[in-house]
Formats: sequence, C-alpha cells, structure tokens
Amino acid sequence: MLDLSVALMDGTAPELDWNALSTELNDALHGCLCLFVDQLWPSGGAGRCRAWAPEQIGGILLDTLVRETISEHPLARHYVSNDHDRVPVALADVISTTDWRRTRTYGILRSELEIDQQMAVPMGLARAFVVCFPPGERISERDREYARQVQPLLIAAERHQLQLKESFGAPSDIARATRQAADLGITARQLTVLTLLAEGLTAVAIGRRMGISRRTVTKHQEHLYRKLEANDRLSAVLRAQEAGLVPIPIAGSAGPPFDPAERSKAPG
Repeated sequence: MLDLSVALMDGTAPELDWNALSTELNDALHGCLCLFVDQLWPSGGAGRCRAWAPEQIGGILLDTLVRETISEHPLARHYVSNDHDRVPVALADVISTTDWRRTRTYGILRSELEIDQQMAVPMGLARAFVVCFPPGERISERDREYARQVQPLLIAAERHQLQLKESFGAPSDIARATRQAADLGITARQLTVLTLLAEGLTAVAIGRRMGISRRTVTKHQEHLYRKLEANDRLSAVLRAQEAGLVPIPIAGSAGPPFDPAERSKAPG
C-alpha cells in the first residue's frame, strides 16, 4: 500500500489511471478480477465498468455481465439499503454462503468468469471497486483491513483530481500546470492545495475539501512557500500565477478574498 499511497498523493498525471489502480487492488488482495463500476445500483441503467484488471477481460463483456446481475447483487442491495454506510464489505458480511450460491447472480458470475466471493471498496455514493475471488478463496481480516486503509487514499486522490479539473478545465491545461509544477518540485497534491489557496480558502476549508487534516494542509503550505520563495499566501499565489501554476482571474472578476493581514500570518 505504500507504493500506491505515494503514487496517489504525489503523482503529477492529469488523470487517475483507473486500470492501474484496479491492478494494484487486485494484486494486493490476491483477487482474480477487479472492477471499477460506475453506478453500483440495482437498476436497469446502472453498472458501467470504467476499468478492470486483468486487461485481457473485455470491457463490453463485463458491462453486459454487471448490468445483467446488478439488480440482484447482494453488495449493491446492501449499499442501497444502508445509504450512509460506505465501509468496504465482503459478500460474506451481507449474505450467507448458502444463500449467495442460490442466487442467479452467483450462477452467472461463476459460469462466465469463474468467480465466487467478492468485496466492494466504495468511492462515494454509487461507485465502487469490486474485487473478485476464485472459488475456494476466502476474504481474510487482513484483506478487509487493507481495503479500509486504502479507501480514504483512493477517495482523496480522486478529490484532488476533480479539484484540478475544476480549476483548470481542459486536461491539456492540467498536464501543462502539473509539468511546470514538477519542474519546481511541486507535487500534484501540493498543486491542488495551491489552487485552493488561490481561491481564498482557509486551511480548514481546504482540508475539508480534500479530505485531509488542517495540519497536513499547513505542511503543504510551508513546502509551497519554500518552493515558490514566498513569505505568505498572497505572494505565493502571485508567483504561482506568473509561473502558470494556477489560473489568473479574468479581468473585472472578483479576485480571491485575501485578508490584508495574511502577509503577517503563519500558513493557514
């Protein structure tokens, strides 16, 4: 998980590599298949496979199978019935092995993909990684603990990618900004903090937006000030704008609500 956390927190790619993340989860949990499913809901329009591992299994086949089985899938039903529960769970946590093997879903997935037990790692309200295991394999407490630990890393990584998209728009603009940031030793994670600083958010608000602590935000600010050779938030943002790291406000629009006293304050 260390390699994954470093890649997620400090990567400079403008898009998350969902297939690579699926492969990492599949390998770490010793699964035979890992899907990243959009709209993990028991409804007719749900169940597009956005990514999967191993790659030799075709996406069209997986889309068809997921849509065919999602309406009765115990994991989907669990999260719909418990709409505030986003803790990673295994099939064995929500249905007995006997009842699971009586379902139509089990019959289809066992026949088509030779999979039995599964575990979901939710990504928000309706999306999840689903790690699948071959017949005879059991999901251990170590597997559950890994899923619980890696889930916030995955969610935080996606949040910072969404923030970059919101700030810069086009993927080409994100790629350019992340390249220029990398030249200054600024990670994509720090770049996200920088864009939020430019919007005038406090350390507490940034932490809430990114799913990290205020202390972590403050540490990122300190690193940014050093790398940008700035003494305060305003000068850091101005230098970042000059370097093309954050968007420059359109003339006539309201700029970020900087506090004039910010120059004399510590980061945060």
